[in-house]
Amino acid sequence: MSIHSFVPAEHVGDIADREDGCDRPQGQAADVEGLNTAHDQLWKGRLKIAPNRAYHRVAMRRRLRARRSRLAANAIWRSEGGVVWRFKIPLKVAELGKNASYDVPGATMGDNDVYAWIGTRRLTRLSSLTDFYEAYFSSGKEARVIQVGANDGIMCDPLRRFFRYSTNQKIRAVLVEPIPFYYTKLQTLYADYPNITVLNVACGASRGRAPLYFIEPTVADQMNGDGPPNNWAHGQGSFDLNVVKYWIERNRFRGEHYVRNMDKYTESIVSINVEIICLSDVEMSNDNDNLLLVIDVQGFELDVIRGIDWRYPPAYIVVEDDLNKSGSINKYLSSKGYFYLCGRIDKVYVHP
Repeated sequence: MSIHSFVPAEHVGDIADREDGCDRPQGQAADVEGLNTAHDQLWKGRLKIAPNRAYHRVAMRRRLRARRSRLAANAIWRSEGGVVWRFKIPLKVAELGKNASYDVPGATMGDNDVYAWIGTRRLTRLSSLTDFYEAYFSSGKEARVIQVGANDGIMCDPLRRFFRYSTNQKIRAVLVEPIPFYYTKLQTLYADYPNITVLNVACGASRGRAPLYFIEPTVADQMNGDGPPNNWAHGQGSFDLNVVKYWIERNRFRGEHYVRNMDKYTESIVSINVEIICLSDVEMSNDNDNLLLVIDVQGFELDVIRGIDWRYPPAYIVVEDDLNKSGSINKYLSSKGYFYLCGRIDKVYVHP
């Protein structure tokens, strides 16, 4: 796997354009236009021979000359001696690029400027979560996965299609699910898979016990309404009661029947005390070669991440961020050496 990021040269002109504001010295634009007009006359005869190619050359040269003129004028006008800023502007452009790279881990001035090789596939900021999973599971290495918040193993589970035939592939996995109803389904689903272990616990920053809130499963069956039949309500387990209520409210687009029964749905939220362990307690976490950590815990993703034994950082971390909490996660993972690779709601982070 290799990582590469840089500030493309073509952006220098764009930054110069933005730096060139309405405080430009008078007469500068007229001078540039004069140069462009003379330049057009030089190319006038050649346009008849190869119009497309010649026009392209004219346009590119005009643009380059205009940018150089603006950059030079800024350099002279904004310095007392007319010399110092000739050197400071390139440094300022480089500083802007450097700052852009550290606002978000791995970010640069273009989506294609950050990439990682996973197996034989080159993934960029424009790659999808599906692209990442396909690259990971086809890389030729043994896939080693810890999935926290595995639910029943089927509903909206992006790993199911890879695990399904994994008895004949190089895949080992530990699936973590704290709610007994879904743990039982998960255990039954993978009963004949010796390479997959299922744990009936939760993961957090420290060990202990805490109440976990979720919608009573028989009521969750009734909550698709007029929306997509995706059984979404079965995936709303959280240590924060308000997170579960929030998602019930957010799904009011599912029709009049759903809206009329929202009070019933809210009253159906139940809680149980669950055991919490740290990811460092999971045996597989101590061998981090090609380890993939997948987290979907309704707002407590950072707590799970804090439980990692950082002597053995996972190679890849996928975090669901449908509550827009990625700012603190970005900052924390960046401090641990990770960079954001791709994904919008489910974000992929890579450890070099």
